[in-house]
Amino acid sequence: MIRRLALKNFKIHEGLTLDLGEITILIGQQGAGKSTVLDSLYLLAQSANQPQLNYRAPRIKGLGFRDLVYGREERNIMEFRLKCEFLGSYSPVTSGPSHTLEYWLAVDSAGLREHGAEYVFPETRWEFRTPRTGRWTLPPDLQLEGRPPVAFRRSTLIAVPFVFKLQGVDYPLHRSLMQLRGELIDYLGDLHLVRTARELVEAVYPIRENVQSPFVSLDDVVNSLARNWDQRDLVSEWTTRVAGRRIAVRAAGSDLLVEAADGLGAPHLITNEGSGLRQLIWPLAALAAARQGSLVAIEEPELSLHPAAQLKLCEVLCEAATEGGKRILLTTHSEHIVIGLLTAVADGKLDPDRLAIYYMAGDGARPAERLPVDARGMIQGGLKGFFEAGLDELSRYLRALAEGRQP
Repeated sequence: MIRRLALKNFKIHEGLTLDLGEITILIGQQGAGKSTVLDSLYLLAQSANQPQLNYRAPRIKGLGFRDLVYGREERNIMEFRLKCEFLGSYSPVTSGPSHTLEYWLAVDSAGLREHGAEYVFPETRWEFRTPRTGRWTLPPDLQLEGRPPVAFRRSTLIAVPFVFKLQGVDYPLHRSLMQLRGELIDYLGDLHLVRTARELVEAVYPIRENVQSPFVSLDDVVNSLARNWDQRDLVSEWTTRVAGRRIAVRAAGSDLLVEAADGLGAPHLITNEGSGLRQLIWPLAALAAARQGSLVAIEEPELSLHPAAQLKLCEVLCEAATEGGKRILLTTHSEHIVIGLLTAVADGKLDPDRLAIYYMAGDGARPAERLPVDARGMIQGGLKGFFEAGLDELSRYLRALAEGRQP
């Protein structure tokens, strides 16, 4: 799971470091660079196992280095850094319960400039560094007692820190090394990134043989819910809690129908429901489909939801993180979302150290400010960027009333 994300010279961010909690919230005005954080993850996920960044990935399609580098200055170097913790032992390489992997990538106008990784195991440490030109860094050959030696080689593929050569036959050792080499790709491949363009504007979707997960389209979402009854039932339970509607997906010839129902009432097409419910299905489906430890990043989860429903959604998000083991990253303009999660802290349902709230000022040269949360769910210094605007508007309203004018 991702513990830290750092960006340098990427879009609006000259420098940014985020230590992620079980739930991380990015707040700030429009253009502050919140969605850019999701863009960076999307770009890395779409470029994994490739020799260069894939600038033609969805959402970034058609752009190039100059369009993404800070200040559009081609002399700048874009850098990405991920610090991850992976659970489980990889015998016979390591018997520890977990290890950390810090991976970094530097890209310039000519392409991949350098990438590298540091593995920290309970027993040892590996360091890899592969520049485009010049000397590279590799750990010494791995020699385990009674097993053939392992020689490490440099890798030129993004998110693949190393290549190895096993100088003999040892299937358990080969399997562990393959898992270690591919764990970052596997993790990036399970990133669920949910954008604002997610509303089910139709009730009918074609049945597809191949369904991508993480989802890249509404077709994927609907087909996945149709095939996985456990996920569909969980999403329906969540929509009932949040929006008072259960959902269903059923086959109708060569198509799938998405339906909703109020309580025990007869189902009707989802298009007869308001936008709030139709905006909600993709984010909840992503939460249901994500594996334990995976990151689910949701852009503006509050879209078209009533404030009371937003607070109920926070309960679902909190349970998915604390009980389901999902990591959640949110961008939001809603004080109700923030307050709902702070309430979970105050109620003892979420540890304050596991909730990370970052205020982004909109100036890429200034780092994001983490707002400290205490055990009462209080933020030292207040919630920036929200209540100040409300108080200013309230003051204007009261002055207008006092002066006898329409507000």
